[in-house]
Amino acid sequence: MKQTESFQKVNLTFDVNNDFEADHVQALLRSLLNSDKTDFTTKFALICLIKNKVENKGLGKVAQETDQSKAQAAIMVSCARFYLAGHDKRLRN
Repeated sequence: MKQTESFQKVNLTFDVNNDFEADHVQALLRSLLNSDKTDFTTKFALICLIKNKVENKGLGKVAQETDQSKAQAAIMVSCARFYLAGHDKRLRN
């Protein structure tokens, strides 16, 4: 599947309390992006979240890069945060 190949090239960097937590968050995101059980919509939402929070891009820029409206980008980021909160309880804010 060509869509999953592009997800494997995502390079993630995090600014968290320590390297141990960063490694676990990075491993969680990579496992979700590379999983066959995660559907394309969820992967797309995670990509939007990564662009917004990790790459520090605004919602307008994320929307432009992903060819959607700013409101849709905000919804995707919110959905990805909700999805991750269900998988890793340490990520709740």
